[in-house]
Amino acid sequence: MLKADELLYKPLKPLDQGQSPMCVAYSFFSLLSEFVQQKYDLDVEFDVPLYFELMEAARGKKFRIKYLINQAKTKGYKTTTGEIVKVHGHRTVHTIETAQRQLQYRGPILFTVKRWYKHSLNKDVIEMPKEDAKPKKTTHMMYLNGFYDKGFYFQNSWGKRYQRMPYEVYKYMTKGAYSIFDVTIS
Repeated sequence: MLKADELLYKPLKPLDQGQSPMCVAYSFFSLLSEFVQQKYDLDVEFDVPLYFELMEAARGKKFRIKYLINQAKTKGYKTTTGEIVKVHGHRTVHTIETAQRQLQYRGPILFTVKRWYKHSLNKDVIEMPKEDAKPKKTTHMMYLNGFYDKGFYFQNSWGKRYQRMPYEVYKYMTKGAYSIFDVTIS
């Protein structure tokens, strides 16, 4: 049961990915850094390009995000100052109601959207792709930062502002959503 009709977390501090295609890695490590900061009041950084290269070489056919989460649970990731950060819990988020609960009780969520040609993810409110829009083979990872009566607030992996995505658009465009929690550092 939800305890709020609306929820909005402060914007994450996205890592600077420049023109990089590594949105999954940058999104994951930005969120991981945020969880460490919230739990331990400690700012940490990761060598994202290095971990991206290792991920690409080792993941096989696994989805990038699933590989990153699995590594965070089994081995952890070393920060640039030598600490090891591990994730002890994660959840695949399948429904809007589950996403709302995870946002309320766990914090921001990573989610992957399908992409279409001539469809922008850089608008204040994301719309449905046009019926004649051709799908791309690529996806894009972003963060859910909250919800309101008609949809979710989200932040693009390279952006510092909130955008909105109505629930019906979220259901149509989302390929997967993942919540991480119980982060430790040693």
